[in-house]
Amino acid sequence: MKAALRKRLFYLCRLLGIDEDTRHAMQYEITGKESLTRMTESDINTVVNHLETIAKQNGYLLHTRKGHWKNKLPKGKNIYNLMTNEQRRKIIALSMQLYDSFSEEQMNIYCLNHFNKPFRRLSSSEAIKLIEAQKSMLKRRMS
Repeated sequence: MKAALRKRLFYLCRLLGIDEDTRHAMQYEITGKESLTRMTESDINTVVNHLETIAKQNGYLLHTRKGHWKNKLPKGKNIYNLMTNEQRRKIIALSMQLYDSFSEEQMNIYCLNHFNKPFRRLSSSEAIKLIEAQKSMLKRRMS
């Protein structure tokens, strides 16, 4: 299997917010094989084409030329570095401490008000700002 094809598959999964378990389930549904190591190049091409179709339906701009693998949103806003899984877990943990629960719907409202984008589309630097804001709220609540 070509490395470029694997990169394309993982790029599309990140772009669409698909986690590893969901990707495995989708691969099994499409090809009958859950693992990439058991797939042929044509199987992976089928999965990649399916993901590209979903991305286009959701308004994502896809670049096929080398060197143009940036996450693009429909209005031309680039996301170069989405928040990491560790940052996402930290935000959820702080929300649990603050409110005894985590609601992605409520977090989306907060993020749309403060960052003008939904929670899962925050950049790494925006996630740091959100974490610091949550820490500040927690500190005020404790004192």
